[in-house]
Amino acid sequence: AVAHRLADGDVSAAVRVTSRDEIGQLLGAMRAMVRALRDTSRVAERIAEGDVSTPVVPRSAGDAFGHSFARMSEYLGEMADVAHENAGGNLHVRVTPRGAGDRFG
Repeated sequence: AVAHRLADGDVSAAVRVTSRDEIGQLLGAMRAMVRALRDTSRVAERIAEGDVSTPVVPRSAGDAFGHSFARMSEYLGEMADVAHENAGGNLHVRVTPRGAGDRFG
């Protein structure tokens, strides 16, 4: 049931570890994953509320989601800086596109 809740995006699910065998190790890893998803969800919520200053720290060198999320957050912060400059009258700020679909650059 917990695994299905997690698959549905419910990060409030509590993972109980009751053994030290392979299943217990698997559940321990799942608990760590849930904790990381909860932390990421909190950061995403702050960004959604306009706070682009919240640091995003990937969990490891192989954390593909964490690295992508950190780059996205950094870019949103840069775009917030551009908007701030524009609002102050500086219309000469340059934005370098990051990709073919970049609507900011």
